[in-house]
Amino acid sequence: MTAPHDGLEPNRAELNRAEINRAELNRAELNRAEGRQQPPGSGPHPDGQTHEEPRRPSETSAEKRPEQRLVFGLMNAERWIRRWIDARAGDSGIGAAGAGVLFHLALNDNALVGDVTAALCASPSGMSGLITRLEKGGFVAKSPDPVDARAVRLTLTSLGREAVGSARTVVRDLNAHLTAGFTPDELRTVGRWLEQAATIEIKA
Repeated sequence: MTAPHDGLEPNRAELNRAEINRAELNRAELNRAEGRQQPPGSGPHPDGQTHEEPRRPSETSAEKRPEQRLVFGLMNAERWIRRWIDARAGDSGIGAAGAGVLFHLALNDNALVGDVTAALCASPSGMSGLITRLEKGGFVAKSPDPVDARAVRLTLTSLGREAVGSARTVVRDLNAHLTAGFTPDELRTVGRWLEQAATIEIKA
């Protein structure tokens, strides 16, 4: 037989309300520590009941702090774009980097190797290997600079000029994929952001 409640000890309902209030207070402290705000209407109430607003779908970390994903997104996009261009290049051996050289020479024929390297933000060693491959493929020709014998100039061959036309078609197709679904204003914002990313001061 259950002994009657004499008022000296809390009954089970009071204990349950106390546990609920402690849980709500702990959650409020955790929210404040993580910089989140308590939803309106939530938290402990005098009657021991919890009243919460309907919860929204959980947000991903990228939605909460999109700036944390910019560097990863930029590098990942760059890798996929290179793969896309390389796949379209077929067996030509030009690839994304080689197309950059051909595009530069199409506008600046007979350019110094150093100028091409600087224009493409490439390393001297990387550019040396790339030019060797393009020369073996018959796309470019090297010649000594008439003023500085140590310098080398690059010119497009007839095969190289044909490759420029094919590469431009590839780039047009790629641009169509990249811009699909975006408004001109959105694309201008993207372009401005990319320009800013390309001009960040490099510090050791």
